[in-house]
Amino acid sequence: MFWASAVVPARKRRWIRWLLAGAAALLLDPSAAAAESPAAAPASGQAQADRPTGSSASRSDTQAIEKFREAAESLYQAVNRGDRLAAVRSMKETETRLRELPMMRIATAEGIEALADSVAEMKRAMAAVTQDGRRVQSAAGAIRLAANALAEPQRPLWLQYRSVLREDVDALAKALGDRPQSVTPEARAAFGRLAERYGLIRTAVALTSEPYVIERGDAAIRYAKRLLQQDRPDPKLLGGLIAPLREAMEGLFPPEGERPTTVPAVVPPSWGFGATIGSFIVAILTWAGWRRFRFDRTHPNHGSNRERRDPADRWFKSLLRLPGILLRARHARR
Repeated sequence: MFWASAVVPARKRRWIRWLLAGAAALLLDPSAAAAESPAAAPASGQAQADRPTGSSASRSDTQAIEKFREAAESLYQAVNRGDRLAAVRSMKETETRLRELPMMRIATAEGIEALADSVAEMKRAMAAVTQDGRRVQSAAGAIRLAANALAEPQRPLWLQYRSVLREDVDALAKALGDRPQSVTPEARAAFGRLAERYGLIRTAVALTSEPYVIERGDAAIRYAKRLLQQDRPDPKLLGGLIAPLREAMEGLFPPEGERPTTVPAVVPPSWGFGATIGSFIVAILTWAGWRRFRFDRTHPNHGSNRERRDPADRWFKSLLRLPGILLRARHARR
């Protein structure tokens, strides 16, 4: 065996033996054997009976999302009709369906928080003593777009606002001019439309994007709002306002021609963990065999007249029989 020779230090031999022994122990998977034992069979069978299958769980999640979308759509339609009683009923239904949503279907914790905040904002807007109709409509629209983003992640409605936000940024740039010296009423009105539409799609974006996308959009909107509300803003700051604002708004959307960005689930290899460890052991043994073949070629008389008695060499020979042992053990468990 190549590491049994004087060429390879003893420390390396021990490290390789430990590595292969650990890989073999993982491949054997004692926990799986215990789960398949007769003593554990009743408990395992009961757990499988109580646990929903993957297809039924996925169907239940889809139904919960669809019910939330229907409640949000009813709320939006009731607000647009001005039917306060129907809006209150739909609001209660929407909140109930929100609690039933499968949170694992939402990409980030920030998305869950944004969705809950949108529902809370709708409740506050409807509970106000003097209702602001525009605020109520914006809150209902935000919930509707968020529900649609959950129900149809491949073609959500909020993607249609790309051109609208571009037009708002262009209108703001036109109102400020090439060398802005002051903030005109037209500039403030253009920014008001931009901020309102950004708030409309913000929750839907948070459900399907990374948190930094929303953080950048919020920062750009806050900075522009503070600057445009000043009586005498710095002309240099006004001149540099449009570029970062446009970049932040474009960053909300996926590149044109691509689908919305989502966080993919981590899917294990289809050929299983045991096969992964098995392939690892095969690769180690192949490499070891090649090294030994090369050593024997360069040392033709080494060990020709005597049997090698190194314990590491005997352990290596027993390791070569490991695949057959594992196969027989697996058949025995079955």
